[in-house]
Amino acid sequence: MLMHAGFSMLEAGCCRAKNTSNVLMKNLVNVCMGTIGWWVFGWALAYGGPYEDDGTLSGKFIGRKEFLGEGMLVETATGVMPATAPNDHMVAWFFQWAFCTAGATIVSGGVAERVQSPSYAIFAFVMAAFIYPVVVAWTWGYGWMYGSIGTLSTGFMDFAGSGIVHLCGGVAALAGTCVLGPRKGRFDPERSEEFEAHSLPLVVLGTFILWFGWYGFNPGSTLSMNDAETGAKAAMIAMNTTLSAATGGITVFTLRYIITRKYDVGGLCNGILAGLVSITAGCSNMESGSAVATGFIGAIIYQLASMLLVKLKIDDPVDASPVHGACGAWGCLAAALFDFGKDFECYHGWGGWTGTPSANAPLKCANGGDAIVAQIVMVVTISVWSLTFASLTFGLMRFTGMLRIDDYTEEVGMDARMHSPGKAYIMNPTPGPPPPPEGANVLCMAVEVVERLSVTRRACLEFYSSPHSIFLTKYLREASDLPSLAIKIITGPVPSLPTCCSVEIADLCAALLCMSRKMRPSADEVLSRPLLRETMSLLLQEVNELRNVPASPKE
Repeated sequence: MLMHAGFSMLEAGCCRAKNTSNVLMKNLVNVCMGTIGWWVFGWALAYGGPYEDDGTLSGKFIGRKEFLGEGMLVETATGVMPATAPNDHMVAWFFQWAFCTAGATIVSGGVAERVQSPSYAIFAFVMAAFIYPVVVAWTWGYGWMYGSIGTLSTGFMDFAGSGIVHLCGGVAALAGTCVLGPRKGRFDPERSEEFEAHSLPLVVLGTFILWFGWYGFNPGSTLSMNDAETGAKAAMIAMNTTLSAATGGITVFTLRYIITRKYDVGGLCNGILAGLVSITAGCSNMESGSAVATGFIGAIIYQLASMLLVKLKIDDPVDASPVHGACGAWGCLAAALFDFGKDFECYHGWGGWTGTPSANAPLKCANGGDAIVAQIVMVVTISVWSLTFASLTFGLMRFTGMLRIDDYTEEVGMDARMHSPGKAYIMNPTPGPPPPPEGANVLCMAVEVVERLSVTRRACLEFYSSPHSIFLTKYLREASDLPSLAIKIITGPVPSLPTCCSVEIADLCAALLCMSRKMRPSADEVLSRPLLRETMSLLLQEVNELRNVPASPKE
């Protein structure tokens, strides 16, 4: 559960402030819908069985029992008791639920700021109920990748989920962001600053929470520490996890500084996550030096993948697919390449401190070369499976028109358009300009705005002789930004204004708010944009009619 808080803080900080509430809600809904999906279908497909006498999954593909938790409890004369005591499936259900919902949450970051909330809720259910559980059935569920693959002497190795959790989620995030398309203006050089992380404190907080939570995933995947051997194994896993994370963070931080000559805190955070994802598969079967190498190479892979997405104009707001997808694939390969068995002659893998017996000759160790091939098969299979069904799910919703929010909502922000309250941050308002003197109404302010656009000056000549001219000019000059001024126009009193002109002023305000290219542009910057002139011209016509001023032949 703590890791979900980390994902929420990280994603919220990376996105724009105007979508913060929606990001937080989406992460909460992800956990809730994922939980229901895991209970209804997910657990049964992943671990429901039935199992053969040798412990492998019958049929090798998916489980077929324990849907809706059926069979976990049995009736007794006095009530109920666990059906599988002392090996209670409910404990395993809860532990594996954490992995399942974490894998679904990865996708949330890739589709942030433009996916419709109900549509994402549907995908979270599909991910937790079908896409992820089938991958688990093939691997941790003792399916066709377990033990051996084909004629290979060994099967897959993924101790805590580089491939099963992170690669599966990262590829699904890539599918989602490609089907959705980029956020409006994301690759416009003039708007690049608009898409920077709005809160680095949240990004750093989320990173530390995730790093801490990783110790529950990696060392916790030993499942028990009831003897010295498993205790030492958990300690080694914690050590390797820490080293890889630290190395990955420093490596990306250094690379970003070399590229930009500036310190990139966000890059440092994603580098740490890249190191964590990279070590997750092989944390139990490699030495500390190999863990450092795993984190170092993982950081380079992350940086290259992140730059490739930008080059291809694929918009991933939190770099979910480079961190979890690219580094997840690398982590699977690293688990075989850096295995601490003797050369390639004796592969340890799941054996931990001892070699894994060969599936073809039980008295011999599995071969390291076969292990690398098995890992490649796992990476390709998970990638194809996740990409196919995530693309189908997102594509179907796009075809029905229920996937992406409309342009207006994207421009003003989902918080203001869809949430109550309409913003995530409630701050003390800054002192504004003094209230207008009696008689200086909305129409006078609109005339001054029209004049500043230089659409016409003749329409304002009569106004200049009024006592309100000096005040309004000063008011506009001192306005901190035009969106705030537009809001003041909207909320200001309009007792003497005809309805037709009120509509035009509302259009003007909407244009000022929606066409602004920056979060807080100055009045001069926004007023200089030619896109506003048509709206202003319409307003000017109403002003001329009200003041009986003939239109200029040049207008």
